Amino acid sequence: MDLVLIRHLKPFHVAGICYGATDVPASFDIADLRLPEELPVASTIWTSPLSRCLNLAKNLQFTLGLELVVDERLTELDFGVWEMQEWDAIGAALIDDWIASGFSNLHQGESLMQFDSRIFDWYTDLDRTMNHVAVTHAGVIRSIHRQFLGLTLNQSLSLPVPFGSGLKITLV
Repeated sequence: MDLVLIRHLKPFHVAGICYGATDVPASFDIADLRLPEELPVASTIWTSPLSRCLNLAKNLQFTLGLELVVDERLTELDFGVWEMQEWDAIGAALIDDWIASGFSNLHQGESLMQFDSRIFDWYTDLDRTMNHVAVTHAGVIRSIHRQFLGLTLNQSLSLPVPFGSGLKITLV
């Protein structure tokens, strides 16, 4: 099964802000995408319900003529009380504590374990006889790399996932 993972385009007005599960607007002009040269023949575009993904996915659906499925499980990590706070205001010490805790729900949102479990559930529901496209977030893309392509946590966190980038991976 081929899976094309597309990160949403750059959100507007959120530089330096923690905005995981918050719905922030972004461009959805497919001319700004950097997709793999050869897209596999796919049946479905999956998308996060957040507008920065959904609007882009709708545009791709119209262009590619595929079925669109909105799935909450493709939403970015919920940072709880940190959502829409400046990273500098959250502070390096608190972020270091979060990392040291194994990315727990110190911020009263989702732990990394809860997040990965949600992504795993989505992946296991995919029809492996078909190819898919997913418009989603950097955290989701890194989780898939960690869980299904064998990257370590540190490798996945270091994985560059530019806005508007698309990556085709083959999974079993």
